[in-house]
Amino acid sequence: MQKKSGLSICSGGLFGLGESWQDRIDLALACQQLEIKSIPLNFLNPIEGTPLSNAKKILPQDILRTIAIFRIYLPDAHIRICGGREYGLRDLQSHLFRAGANGMMIGNYLTVSGRNAKDDYQMLQDLNLEVSS
Repeated sequence: MQKKSGLSICSGGLFGLGESWQDRIDLALACQQLEIKSIPLNFLNPIEGTPLSNAKKILPQDILRTIAIFRIYLPDAHIRICGGREYGLRDLQSHLFRAGANGMMIGNYLTVSGRNAKDDYQMLQDLNLEVSS
C-alpha cells in the first residue's frame, strides 16, 4: 500500500525502557517485515523529575549492539541515531557508524539539548565521512 501511494514509513524505537534483547530483535523484525527504510533509533536519557528518572542506564556497548542488530536485519535501511546519543554513548559516539548506523540527528532534541553541531561535524570529518542533509 505505502509503495503504491508514493509514501514511505519512518519508524524506529526508544531503547533503555527495560526491554529485553528479544524485544529489540522483535522490533527489528517488525521493521523488516514492513519494509521500513528509514529507522530512527533513540536511547533513553533519564531526566530528573520524570517517571523514568531512575531507569537503569543503557551501556554504550549495548547501544552499539542494538544498532548492529538493526543493521543485520535491515541491511538496506537508513538507520539514524537520534535522542540519547550523547548521554548513552559518551566518548564512543563515533563508533555508531561502525556498528551500522549511516546517519545521526544533530542539534537539540524535544526535551534536552544535543551536542554542539561543530563537534559533530568535526567527528564526521575525523571519520572521513561525507555530510549530507
